[in-house]
Amino acid sequence: MDACVDLVHSDDLLDATLSLRLMREAGYYVSADDVLRKFTNDNGDFNHGLTKDIRGMLSLQDMSYLNMGEPSLYKANEFSGKHLRLAIKYLEPSLARYVRRSLDHPYHVSLMQYKARHHLSYLQSLPTRNTSIENLALAEFQIKKLQHQREIQEVKRWWKDLGLAKEIPFARDQVLKWFMWPMTVLEGLSFSRYRIEITKIVSMVYIVDDIFDLVATQNELSLFNEIQTSENIAY
Repeated sequence: MDACVDLVHSDDLLDATLSLRLMREAGYYVSADDVLRKFTNDNGDFNHGLTKDIRGMLSLQDMSYLNMGEPSLYKANEFSGKHLRLAIKYLEPSLARYVRRSLDHPYHVSLMQYKARHHLSYLQSLPTRNTSIENLALAEFQIKKLQHQREIQEVKRWWKDLGLAKEIPFARDQVLKWFMWPMTVLEGLSFSRYRIEITKIVSMVYIVDDIFDLVATQNELSLFNEIQTSENIAY
């Protein structure tokens, strides 16, 4: 962590923004305004020379999504997004695709497995590669992929055995969709059981919602709402 603290105050855009992002992700507060001040002019605008550093600009874009209300990060998002889009047509094809996907699917508002696939695809296109790191990342990606496949299969078996898809044919039958939210929110192999059980809860919420919207009578809806209200008051 001390190395990250040192790099946060680096004059290199990639080092500073990546370290700042990692510090915040780990729960440490570092002022983005203080860190980014060295990359701006007296008016607070980012130096145009930074636009040549594509990796640094991508890191700046990623960092901007951890904004805690700081003016510098609003400017960082606008500045990096604008100039990265302008740069795409001048970049070699694999890097251009990587930049375009990074802009369309920002790091902190995307599925981590999708981003992992995205990064691995780009790394494998590079002429100079760190095969050890790449193989380690690929192995981790495959382990998570297999774990998610096992989880979705377990949920599918549970859903099929439950029989609600046949008993309530008008209700949605979207197990994969229901699994996406727990998979997104609960990252890591240790949360496997939580993902499975939360998916089951989500499925019940969808079933109740479909019954509520599609077939319930006005009287039934009134009774349902009264029960819900009384339960909330009891709690």
